[in-house]
Amino acid sequence: MLDDRSGKGDAAIKLFPDGAGGIVCNWKGETHTFFADSGRKLSNAERAKRKRIAEQAKAEAEAERQKLASRATSQVMTVTQAATKATADHPYLVRKGIAPSGLLVEMAIERLAELIGYHPKASGEPLSGRILIAPVSIKGQPATLEMIDEDGRKSALYGGAKTGGYWCTNPLPKKVDGVTVLIGEGVATAISAHEATGHTALAALSCGNLERVAHAVRAKLPTAEIVICADLGNGQSDAERAAHAVGGRVALPTFTDGAQIDGKPPTDFNDLHKLAGADAVRTCIEGAAEVKAPPPAKPGDAETQSYGGGRFEVSKRGVFYTGTDKDGNEKPPMFICSKMAVIAKTRDAKSGAWGRLLEWQDDDRVTHRWAMPLDLLQGDGADVRRELASMGLTIAPTKAARDMLSTYVQVWKINARARCVERLGWHGGVYVTADESIGNSGEIVVFQNAHAIEPALSQAGTADDWRQSVGALAAGNTRMVFALSVAFAGALADVAGEDSGGFHLRGGSSSGKSTALKVAASVWGEPSAYVRMWRATANGLEGLAALHNDGLLILDELSQIDPKEAGDAAYLLANGQGKVRASRTGAARQSARWRLLFLSAGEESLSALMARAGKRANAGQEIRLADIEADAGAGMGAFEQLHGHGTPAEMALAIKDAATRHYGAVGIEWLRRIVEDRSSLADFLHNGMAQFVADVLPAGAAGQVQRVARRFALVAVAGELATHYGLTGWQQGESEQAAKACFAAWLDAFGGAGNREERAILDQVRAFFEAHGASRFEDMSADHDQRIINRAGFYRTGVDGGREYIVLQESFKREVCQGFDAKAAIKTLVANGWLERDGDKSQRRERLPGMGRVRCYVFSSRMWEGES
Repeated sequence: MLDDRSGKGDAAIKLFPDGAGGIVCNWKGETHTFFADSGRKLSNAERAKRKRIAEQAKAEAEAERQKLASRATSQVMTVTQAATKATADHPYLVRKGIAPSGLLVEMAIERLAELIGYHPKASGEPLSGRILIAPVSIKGQPATLEMIDEDGRKSALYGGAKTGGYWCTNPLPKKVDGVTVLIGEGVATAISAHEATGHTALAALSCGNLERVAHAVRAKLPTAEIVICADLGNGQSDAERAAHAVGGRVALPTFTDGAQIDGKPPTDFNDLHKLAGADAVRTCIEGAAEVKAPPPAKPGDAETQSYGGGRFEVSKRGVFYTGTDKDGNEKPPMFICSKMAVIAKTRDAKSGAWGRLLEWQDDDRVTHRWAMPLDLLQGDGADVRRELASMGLTIAPTKAARDMLSTYVQVWKINARARCVERLGWHGGVYVTADESIGNSGEIVVFQNAHAIEPALSQAGTADDWRQSVGALAAGNTRMVFALSVAFAGALADVAGEDSGGFHLRGGSSSGKSTALKVAASVWGEPSAYVRMWRATANGLEGLAALHNDGLLILDELSQIDPKEAGDAAYLLANGQGKVRASRTGAARQSARWRLLFLSAGEESLSALMARAGKRANAGQEIRLADIEADAGAGMGAFEQLHGHGTPAEMALAIKDAATRHYGAVGIEWLRRIVEDRSSLADFLHNGMAQFVADVLPAGAAGQVQRVARRFALVAVAGELATHYGLTGWQQGESEQAAKACFAAWLDAFGGAGNREERAILDQVRAFFEAHGASRFEDMSADHDQRIINRAGFYRTGVDGGREYIVLQESFKREVCQGFDAKAAIKTLVANGWLERDGDKSQRRERLPGMGRVRCYVFSSRMWEGES
């Protein structure tokens, strides 16, 4: 009934309260409801009641399963953190003749029982002694533990998900062509295969799980060679089925006639390892054969569901519908499409926009997922079929079959729920990328891209490769270390509660600024694809920002943006919200939102670029895009250390080459670490940032400077945290010192720790008098007529012997304070003692030649004292 294993006692039955039926759950978590036959035809009300009871029972069973699975995930992390690396003297490993894998750990049974809250058993017998522990993952997330005691008795973690999960001898390769992955049933088989060949080997932990694990590997590594290392006997047909499903091969152990091990015939590759050695294992695996035809299907392989007097059937052959004619006779099955599973019901955070999560494989065996909105099926369904076909689903050409495809998607019953999100990044404790959701939220979280631009995350090589190449070459170079720390910091802005903001590396051609951008991009993806250009419209920048939410946006060549729009673009990216636009009905449509850090480069600063269009950059724009001199001051452009390379140009080529060969994997590893530690990171970030700000801020620093200092502090702490996790290979303090050096460069370019707008006001006022003090002001003590063109006011000698300027009201507003709010300018001038006041008023009544007593602004000679 449930395609269960025979003779294992592996199903559970729960009866309904009324005793009229119950629910059966098997070892795979599948459920089936049943009711007793009453011997009479049920009324519509009775059938409806039974349906409600069955649906409620399934929902309760699913909720309990998810609760247990979530608890098991927490227990896995607790146990693996407390366990120690397995040693070669463990009795099980000694008996199996294998060395401990790097991902195998161990722990005393007493300590293990204390951590997980119960004493694990195998066939009713408690495990004992030192327990080997193999952590099992599903889609990269911890799911359960395979526990093996000294006598070889095995037990899985209670409540942990096992279907589709596997244990690895070493991490899977990161999307690299030409790799081979081996899949066996047990831990010992996987280790023997790995030791003999050097290939990554996975333990599926049961023969019935081989196919699911094979699909998981194929989805992650589309071009990998997959070899199923079969056990002789019952597991052989499962291995063949798994190999055929993913285009892999099957390896069978070959023994001499009459071979015995422990008094029994040998069956697996570990037995072969013990009897004939690693060379024999390697020879059998290298001779693995292709499966020419699919093995006979086991009973129950096809899933069915009744509909409209007939039934849908989903199997490896595809999706079919079998109906009946008017006489009740069964028609031949109608092919609808290649195999496509309805994974879950989808909806957004407000329980709207309902849809279905669909999954299928194309002819290249690449797995596709699509969160399909149900409203697309309310027409003729052509949009849905067009999207599915474009991603490789084979669809029947007849109208009847195409219409039935829409019906299948809508009526196929599924209890699982998935949450659709339109933004990458943090959603509670889960970090969503375009390919996966990192973290455990109790439900599937799916990214639904509403933009035409595709996310640029990609991987090549491993995190270790990146650390030993890009990370090592960046060490000792403040601009490179800072750029990489910015790349890590983007994902922490939400945790730290910091707003969006940017950094701009300014320098001449070949100064190393673009190299720094590519190095930073290597944390997340292929540098040439990840780095974008400033040459974009406001709409384009909104789309880019939304796709880099809770991450890093990199924009090169600031000079390519229209100078008239540059300031607005800086505001747009840093403010984290796009324009509010109207929908087709005229109602306000929700605007795009994001939180990110952005890294920029160009030959001129934002203020210099805006000046070319006759616009003045205000302080708000300049602090949102902090300007940093790309030249580190060591006479080598952006570099201070060349790490054995003869010239800065050779160093730049070396680090760019490393970045193009190893990228992306370190970013995903970084996300896994911070997702796991998110609950404790807020305090860590707060304390680290506070200390950094205290170290770098001059006394009396303005609020603008403090705000930028916090952004630099986030970058410093992010780099130190990445170093703590072992991702960068730098010495502790490297990221902090780089951030301090770059902050000092920014502060110098900004003009000091005071308020930038106040300094700008004072500079402009002083410049006005320097330019016009002798030509546009009339001497009040002159005894002859003066020819003053475009007069702005008068001047006289003050009581201190210095010159005072009396400015007429209109000249003050239109020229002296041009571009600034007049009230803010007056406040600044009064605070600095440049304006003579009349009591509490900023204007004074003065008797002026030919004008009588008028209100005007009197500037004292203090404006010439010291620097503004």
